[in-house]
Amino acid sequence: FWAQSKIVVLAGTGGNGGGGICAARHLANRHLKVKLCVTSKERLKEVPRWQYQIFRNTSGMDIGPEELKKESPDLILDALIGYSLNGAPTGLPADLISWANEQTCPILSLDVPSGVDASTGETPGVYIKATWTLTLALPKTGLVREKCGQLFLADLGIPAGVYAKCGISYIPPFGNRFWVPLDWA
Repeated sequence: FWAQSKIVVLAGTGGNGGGGICAARHLANRHLKVKLCVTSKERLKEVPRWQYQIFRNTSGMDIGPEELKKESPDLILDALIGYSLNGAPTGLPADLISWANEQTCPILSLDVPSGVDASTGETPGVYIKATWTLTLALPKTGLVREKCGQLFLADLGIPAGVYAKCGISYIPPFGNRFWVPLDWA
C-alpha cells in the first residue's frame, strides 16, 4: 500500500516546517510519491531553507497551494505550525489547515497538530484534526486525545545529560526503538 501512496507534506517556515521538509526528503528517497507545499519559500528560516535545498535534489515534487485542489492524497503530513503558535492561524496556514481537514485521508501531525497550543491544548482558531501525532523528545502538556488522535513519541537522540542540566528527571522509554506509542492518562 505505502509504496504507491501519495503523500502531501504541508510545511511552515520555522522549525516544525523544517522537520516536515526533512521528512519529505526521507520519504522521497524511499521512492514514495511526495508532494511538498511550503507556505513561503522566501521566508524559510536557515535550517528549513537548508532542508528545502536538499529536498529539491530528490524525486519529490514541490507544489504551490493552488495545486492542492487537484490532489487526493493517501496521507497528509502536517508540519505547518509547531509549539510556537501565537494566536489563531491566519492567511495561508489557516487555508491549508482547512484544506487538510476536508480531505478523507489520515493526517499525521509532527510534534503538535497545527493550531493547537502545545502547552495548554487550546485552539484559538482552526486546527488540524490529526489522526496521529508524532511528538518529539518529550510529550507536550497541551496534547489532548480529542485533538491529537493516537499519540507517539519520537527519539531525537537528546543525551540524558541535557535533560539533567534542565532539571528534568527522565528515563527514555525507547529501548532499541526510534518511537513508541503513548497511552492517554
